[in-house]
Amino acid sequence: MQKKREIAWSKEFISGNEEIDAYHKEIIDSVVELYKMLDDSARYRNEIPALTKKIEEAMYVHMDIEINYLERFKFPECAEHLASHKHYQKELEFYRDYSLPDTIRAVMTGEISSDYMRNHFFQFDIKAIRFINEKLKEEEQQH
Repeated sequence: MQKKREIAWSKEFISGNEEIDAYHKEIIDSVVELYKMLDDSARYRNEIPALTKKIEEAMYVHMDIEINYLERFKFPECAEHLASHKHYQKELEFYRDYSLPDTIRAVMTGEISSDYMRNHFFQFDIKAIRFINEKLKEEEQQH
């Protein structure tokens, strides 16, 4: 059996955009908490579904914020970034739309969210958030 892949908030996830960083931190910290609950799923059976839903919602809101910025500032690689987001959204929706036991849905949500932070963040977000930060700074200087 494959051991769950741990993730933890660290400075490597800090992009310099407080709004986006707050969502990244919330997602990672919530996944860490979810994994702790899953280690004693009988004890936390009532809390697991709520935390799973919180993670899913944070993922969706976070992705919407990023895409809104990227579209607003006409990021050249917006289509690729959006396609990556859609991939993760489809993964989350796949497990949400089935009547799975709460623990299975929680594990899959945790794994999808962790994968998003490990892969999407470093492949797409770092460059995109730098672009967003530059555009926000330009806007600020114009006012």
